[in-house]
Amino acid sequence: MKHIHTKVAIKNIASQHNVTAQDAENVITSVFEWLRYVISEETDRDEGYFPTIRIPGFATFYVPKPVQEKWKEINDKKNIEDESDRI
Repeated sequence: MKHIHTKVAIKNIASQHNVTAQDAENVITSVFEWLRYVISEETDRDEGYFPTIRIPGFATFYVPKPVQEKWKEINDKKNIEDESDRI
């Protein structure tokens, strides 16, 4: 949050809600930290599990079904090749 317009917006939000600018920034960034956690830790590409994440008033993050199917094909192909290497 280094851009000058972002800092001004955070200060305005903080003053409107009677909190410090640091507290307002922590609330704003915590959403993105949680999003990063879910995408990196909860997603299981090997099993084809891609959770849909909805942040009300902001965005929905998801992997479309065709992309999920493509990932599954790639993983299945990779698993077959790995098994054939073991024989």
